[in-house]
Parts: sequence; C-alpha cells; structure tokens
Amino acid sequence: MKRKVKLIGAFTAAIFLLTYCTERINIDLPSTYTRLVVEGYFTTDTMAHTVKLSRSADYFYNKPLEPVSGALVTIADGSITYLLKEDPDSAGLYKTEPDVFGVQGHTYTLHISNVDINGDGTTEEYSATGPIHYLGYPDSIQIVEREMFYTKVWEIRLFATDPAETRDYYMFRVYKNGTLLQDTLNEVFLLDDEYFNGVYSMGVPVQYLVARKQDEVPKPGDRITLEIANITKEYFFFIDQVIDMSRGTGPFSGQPANVSTNLTNGAMGFFATYPVRRVSRIYNP
Repeated sequence: MKRKVKLIGAFTAAIFLLTYCTERINIDLPSTYTRLVVEGYFTTDTMAHTVKLSRSADYFYNKPLEPVSGALVTIADGSITYLLKEDPDSAGLYKTEPDVFGVQGHTYTLHISNVDINGDGTTEEYSATGPIHYLGYPDSIQIVEREMFYTKVWEIRLFATDPAETRDYYMFRVYKNGTLLQDTLNEVFLLDDEYFNGVYSMGVPVQYLVARKQDEVPKPGDRITLEIANITKEYFFFIDQVIDMSRGTGPFSGQPANVSTNLTNGAMGFFATYPVRRVSRIYNP
C-alpha cells in the first residue's frame, strides 16, 4: 500500500480537486450494458439516511444519470429492518425516517429489489453488507496557517488516540459555520493508522482549507468543525480509486477503469457504513 505518499498525494489532489472538481463521476461502460448505480450511506448520525439509485451511462454521457424509481429498499442488522421510502420530490432517492441511526459493532445489509435495470421484464435483486467499526472521541483540533506548494492553506491538525487493537482507515471532512466544505468524494481526505496505530497523535494533519477557494478561507470567529469517520478498508480503497480516476493520468491515458464495489449482481457504486465523530474550534489566528 502506498501510504508513505498518501499525505502529499491527498493534499495535491485537494489543491486541484477542491478547486475545480464538482461533477459526479461517470464510470465507463459499453453503451449497451446498463447497470444499477448505488450511492448509499448508513452512519451513527441520527438522521434520514439515503440510498440513491440510478442507471449507468457511457463515460462520455455528460447528462445526469437516469434515476431508478419504484424500488423496494431496506437496511437491516439482523434484528431491526428499516424501510426506505422514495422521496416524492427527488426520483431515485430513498430515505429512512429521520430518527434512524447506526450502532457501533453492528453489521448492516442493504437490500434492493423490484428493479428491472436492463428492461427485459425480469426484476433483479441487489445487496451489500458493511460493519460500523468503533470510533472513540477526539480531543481537539488545531488550525495552522501555512504555505504549501506555493499555496496558502490552513492545516487542520488532530489530537486523538488511535486504538491499538485494530487497523483503522479514516475519512475527514470539514464544516465552516455549519456548512460542509467537502461535499463530494473527490474532496475528502483519507488516512490510515499505519504510522500511528495505538498511539496518541500530537497534531497529525488531516485536512486543508485552500486560500484559492474563497468559501474555505476562515475568518476570526468562524467555527471550524472536523468530521472524522472510521470507514472500512474496502470503502477506503473505493474512494482512493475514485480520486485517482478523477485525476486521470494524461490526455492519452484513455477512459478510466471501473472502480471496486461491495454490491452484488453487477451493480456499481458503494454502500458505506461508518461511525462519525466531530470536534470543533473557533478560529482565532
């Protein structure tokens, strides 16, 4: 695993992707091969958790993907089953009730049925399973203004203890005054605990705010909140592949390869399950 360059690589991606990349990523497929695309999330937050269903399209198809309506969508942990209802105002978007939350240590299964993706008159079923790992409470964050790669940034540093018993994979996002600044997978910061497993981290860099993006520039009195998620290894590498694919490797590299998935029956995308913690600080330079 190329973790020695992950910090620099993720920041380099952030400089360009946070500034320029706001589009969803289409994964290339032959025009005659349509698949189900799933974007699903189930976390420890108490909220209406969502699963978005759509049909895949060609890589060069630059229109929104066609939503999949009328599906039967459930999330279950073996004892409780949640039925997700389609949003009447957003076709293909399925939601739990707003008082639903995931529990650390439980494993959740997404099940999708009553869909006919290829239009042959026969309905298909799809599923994905993922655990919610343990995540302790962070102590604090520090916000440090600095220059990196000739760009002014504000480095978010985390102070927290990493558990020694497990190998952990983290995803980080930042809110400013309650507004999420990284709202696509291209913009998150990934870090595993290879070099700090089981120790107290004294200010490890976990996210960056970039001066060239005006909505990220912190002002005195702004409330900066770091969101921490302990994600599965599979989801970690799924996001890593999405970021690599969105960068490309040059004008002659061809279309990107398909990314991995935890879904069955040829579906694309991911059903992500993870715990979430947040820690805030008022910015006073």
